[in-house]
Amino acid sequence: MNCNWLQTASVFDCVPVRGLHNEAGIEIGTPFSYADGTAIVLYAMEEGDRLLLSDNGEMLAHLSSVGINVNKRLSTLRDRVAPFGLTLTDKGDVRALVPMAQGAHMLATTISAMLSVAEWEREQLGLDEQTKNLADEAEILLREWKPQAILERRPKIKGQSKREHTFDFLLDGEYIDVIAANHVATGATMRKAGDVKNSPYLDSRSIRVVIDDRSDPERAEVERHILGSLVKSMTLTKLQELTTPARPH
Repeated sequence: MNCNWLQTASVFDCVPVRGLHNEAGIEIGTPFSYADGTAIVLYAMEEGDRLLLSDNGEMLAHLSSVGINVNKRLSTLRDRVAPFGLTLTDKGDVRALVPMAQGAHMLATTISAMLSVAEWEREQLGLDEQTKNLADEAEILLREWKPQAILERRPKIKGQSKREHTFDFLLDGEYIDVIAANHVATGATMRKAGDVKNSPYLDSRSIRVVIDDRSDPERAEVERHILGSLVKSMTLTKLQELTTPARPH
């Protein structure tokens, strides 16, 4: 088992690893992510003439980190991944054991299962349609704010943990996330920003978070101050003001 197994799938990052019993395997960094931009990572290990695909328990760890009580949701999560041929084990990892020849197909199926969990995660966190459209709304304002700068959507960067994170935008040397005004979104963003800021990959760039303050300005201001202790933070209203031409006196 080595990265040649993924040679036709250039969109994946691949790192050779060794299992607990020194069996050969690979860590697969996919281009897909959970609701907060945390990359979905899978592991493939040889077990005789079969292939073990697993998330190494990272799905449950991620859901716990964003405030979801996974102990009360295990049955739901098992039902979520079961139609894809996957098992959520008592040890907390999602896995499938298939013949080696079925490995590529099972990898695609496992990714589909994880994306299904990410969709469920959004539902649990109350990320409604308005929140999903926040990035699209903010993109227009960001382009108006800095029209000469190149704006990149969904940029990726590794953190100190070596995990890959996705931000909404990269603009003028700033990784930018646009979030709703709630403690769950703030907590997830703080964890991501902390991992990236403590890594050597940020270089001279910085992180900015834009908080939607239209429905609850007071809550947004609280979240802005919390985020401001770690990164640049501003409200969506402030961004709108920056793009509005000053009226002549």
